[in-house]
Amino acid sequence: MKSLYSIFVVLMIAITIMWTMSNIGTEVVNNSNLDSESVTLIVSVSNELNDNFNPNSSFDAATSRLAGNGSFDDEDVFAREFLEGKSEGETQKQRIVSISKLPDLMILSLGVPEEDLNIYKVIIVLFISVILAFAAYRAIFGGGKVTDN
Repeated sequence: MKSLYSIFVVLMIAITIMWTMSNIGTEVVNNSNLDSESVTLIVSVSNELNDNFNPNSSFDAATSRLAGNGSFDDEDVFAREFLEGKSEGETQKQRIVSISKLPDLMILSLGVPEEDLNIYKVIIVLFISVILAFAAYRAIFGGGKVTDN
C-alpha cells in the first residue's frame, strides 16, 4: 500500500506541475511586458513545437503518409496486406519521432539556445549512462541487488 500511495503522490505532483505550466503559458502569451530575450525564447520553443509536435495529428491512428488514408482494394491479397502493414509502420514511426522530440522541447524551455541543444543532450545522456552503469555493476557484482534494502 505504501508504494501505491507514493505513486499516487508523484502523479498528483506531476499533474499539478503540468497544469501550472499550462496556466502560466496561457498568461505569458498575452503578456506585453516581456523583454526581448523572453519573447525570443517563447518564439523559439513555439516554432520547435509547431515544427516537430502536433498533438492533433501526431498520435492519430488513422493518418498515414504512405497512401493518404487510401484503400488498397484494387491490389491482390498479399500486396494489400503488405501495403497496409507498411502504412501502419509509417504511422507508428511518426509517433515515435514525435515523442522523441519532447525532451528537446523541455530543454529548450529552460532557456537553452538551439545551437547548444546537442551539448546538453549529450551531457544528460552521459549522466544517465553513468548511473545505469553503476546500477548494472552493482547488480552483477553486488550480490544481485541494486540497493542495500
